[in-house]
Amino acid sequence: MFGSGRAGLYYGLQSEIRWDPGYALAAELGHYDLDDAYGASYSHAGLSLCRSFDILSITLAVNTAFGETEALFPDQSVGTRAVLTLGLDW
Repeated sequence: MFGSGRAGLYYGLQSEIRWDPGYALAAELGHYDLDDAYGASYSHAGLSLCRSFDILSITLAVNTAFGETEALFPDQSVGTRAVLTLGLDW
């Protein structure tokens, strides 16, 4: 891992389901195994819904982190967040 001189591992699963033109539902679950590098590990999960219109896409995502997040990120607020994204594809 960067700056530690030791290894870290990431395990993750992702899936996406598309239905009707322009709709997609995605889910992800992952785990950062940083015990050797930093002495702590954490997991994260996310769920998103996307609607595409021609070249414009709108995505609403909810992400959360849990585990030893305070040990790894003591000066940051790590938890559940909702994110709304507008994208242009051309």
